[in-house]
Amino acid sequence: MGGGHEEAILRSPIYMAKKLHEAERFGRRARELKPRQVVESARKRATSYKELSLSGLILDVGCGYGPDALAILEASPCEVVGFDISLGALELAKEVLKGRRAYLLAADATDMPFKDRAFDVVNISYMLHHHPWLIVKRIISEVARILKPGGKLTIREPCPRDEKDALLNEIRGILHELQALRELSEGGHDISGPLRDFLHLGSHMLGFGNLYLTALKGLLASSGFRVVKVELFEEERDLLALLRRAEERYKALSFSEAEEEFIRYRLEDLRHKVEALGARVVRELRAFIVAVREQRGPG
Repeated sequence: MGGGHEEAILRSPIYMAKKLHEAERFGRRARELKPRQVVESARKRATSYKELSLSGLILDVGCGYGPDALAILEASPCEVVGFDISLGALELAKEVLKGRRAYLLAADATDMPFKDRAFDVVNISYMLHHHPWLIVKRIISEVARILKPGGKLTIREPCPRDEKDALLNEIRGILHELQALRELSEGGHDISGPLRDFLHLGSHMLGFGNLYLTALKGLLASSGFRVVKVELFEEERDLLALLRRAEERYKALSFSEAEEEFIRYRLEDLRHKVEALGARVVRELRAFIVAVREQRGPG
């Protein structure tokens, strides 16, 4: 699949709807967060950057609220340029980074508004998995263009523990959705309107899936990068807290009486499973990758 498919995805109304949704969601979240919460997040990430001795001009791709930019500035004598598509997130980042050697702008990672070889370091944190694989390739290509030879690329992303099992579940999810839609269609049901909008934003079939560490390392190698470090770490998730959040969300929506009853049962069922498995807290895997831009590009 080449550039034609890549351009088709970039122009896709579904992909654009997802990007707009993400920008709006991060904007809403920015209004709920306090600067001190971003500072706390930055504190947790700072250790990774302190060990790298970063310097020069650093680009934070998809900077969001600014936790990575702040962590980098705390750890290194440098200047940071951060960009994001969410104006709401940038407003919070502006407050968090006030008085620092940081510069913020609204921009798109698929077409970065910077000169070739402009940066000494590029940082990407929890952003790549919001894009389909062909667009991840496009973003890495842009990074290779604007990063100086010998410059460092740091990437922080969630990753599945068992890649093959995760890939199987992705494919199964799509098959189940397609079967359900087929049965609805054969039954004469209309899947346009609100159902179609839901599919665009929430389905496996029209989603992006997992970001697989093995594939990402292969992409970096083929794009002119040498991976020098892969650090795996865990972040705790409180399952009961997640279930409480799910309950808040469903209560804010309008369902029929039967639907509400079923959702309540479903959430209660999950609580029983948490207790039965003794799994109140689970640990999700994250990867921190450091790569160096080779002196010559690929090929």
